[in-house]
Amino acid sequence: MHIRRHRPVRPLPHRHPTRPSPPSRSAPTRPEGRAEHSTRRPTRQPARRRDHRTEVTGVPEIKQQ
Repeated sequence: MHIRRHRPVRPLPHRHPTRPSPPSRSAPTRPEGRAEHSTRRPTRQPARRRDHRTEVTGVPEIKQQ
C-alpha cells in the first residue's frame, strides 16, 4: 500500500520542453505519442532476432509463416 503512494498507477507521458503543454495535449500529442512509442520500441528488432534463430535451427516451416 505504501508503494502505491510512491508509484503512480498512470505514469505521465514524456513532455518536450520545446512544445507547450495545453495546446499539445489538445490532440496532436495523442498521435505523436503513439508514433514515439513505436520508434522507441522497434518491433523489427525482435522479429529479426527470431528469424535468425529460425535459420540456425533449420526450420523452414516457421520462416514461411
